Amino acid sequence: MRSLYLSVLLIAATLLGTLPTFVLPTIMPIAEAMPLAQSSDPEPLPRGCGNVTPPGDELAACCISGFVYIDGKIVAGAEVTIISPRGNSVVFYTQVYSGTDSVPYYRLSLSAPPLEIKTGETITVTARYSSHEQSLSYIVQPGSQMVDVVLERTFANDYVFEQQIRAPSTQYNFHEAHDIASTPTGGIALVDRIGARIQIFSSDMQLLNEWGSLGSLPGQLNTPGGIAVDEEGNIYIADTGNHRVQKFDRQGHLIAQWGGRGSGPSQMIAPSSVAVDRTGNIFVFDAGNYRVQKLTSTGAFANAWGTKGSNQGQFDGEIVDIVVDSKGFVYVAESGLNP
Repeated sequence: MRSLYLSVLLIAATLLGTLPTFVLPTIMPIAEAMPLAQSSDPEPLPRGCGNVTPPGDELAACCISGFVYIDGKIVAGAEVTIISPRGNSVVFYTQVYSGTDSVPYYRLSLSAPPLEIKTGETITVTARYSSHEQSLSYIVQPGSQMVDVVLERTFANDYVFEQQIRAPSTQYNFHEAHDIASTPTGGIALVDRIGARIQIFSSDMQLLNEWGSLGSLPGQLNTPGGIAVDEEGNIYIADTGNHRVQKFDRQGHLIAQWGGRGSGPSQMIAPSSVAVDRTGNIFVFDAGNYRVQKLTSTGAFANAWGTKGSNQGQFDGEIVDIVVDSKGFVYVAESGLNP
C-alpha cells in the first residue's frame, strides 16, 4: 500500500516537474491499560435525596428507606433511629409522603449531614413503636437501599394503624380520639392519638384551643395515650411514643416534662395512662415496666408498685385507664385478664 502511494507521487512529480515534500504518518504503539487504583477506604455515597422514590421503586435514589411491621402489618408513626459509626444519629418517623402510594414508610439521605455515611460502613437501625423495639446492624451498600424492621407484638390487641396519614386533626374531626378528661369549667380535653393533637372544648362543644404535632421535641407528641386535667386546668399527657409525661397550661404552653426511656425511678417505657390528684401528685401507668409510678407535683419520684404477672397487684394485660379518687385511692382498669 505504501509502495502504491509512492508510485502515485512519483508519477505526479514527473508530470509536474517537481517532487512534493511529504511526511509519512507516525504510527504510535498502543499503550497498555493501567490498572485502576485500589483503595480500602469507604467510598462516599452520592449526595442528595430530594426526589426519593418509595420502597421497591426501580428508580435509584441515594437514601435508605423501609417499612416497620407488627405482625405483618405496616405501621405509621413508628420511631426510627439511625446511628453512624461515629455516633451521629437521626430520629424520624414512618409516614405517608406526598406523591407516593398511601403506605407509611421511612426514608433518609445517608450521605447528607449529620450522618455522612460511606459505603461499607456499618450503621445501626432501631425501630420503636409503643412498647416495641428492635435494633439491627446494616452494612451500607452503594446507591439506594431498603431495610425493613419487624417488631413483635406484646398483646393480641396491640394498636396497629395501617395506611394512616399522620396529619393534624381538625375541629370535630379526629384520626383517633383516644382519651378524654373533663376541665374545671365543665368542658372536655381530648387527645388524638394518631393526629398527635390536643383539643380543648367548652361545655357546649365549641373549640377553645388546640395544639400538638408529631415529633420528639419538647411539646411535640408521638402516639399520645392518656390525658388528665388538674383543678387549675393544666393538661397532663402520657406521651407514649416518647416515653414521658408532659404538662401544659390551658393555652397549650409546655410547663414541664418528666420521664425518659428506662426502668429506673421516674423513667418510663411507653406510659399509656396518667391521672392527677387534688394536691397535684401524678400517677402514671408505665406500661413497658408493668408498674404504676407516683410523682410529686414537681415531678420528683415518690413511689412505684406493680410487676409483670397475673396475680393481685401485678399487670399483664392492656391498661385501659388509671384514675385517682378524692381520698387518694388509685384505680387501674386492665383488660385481657380474667378474674
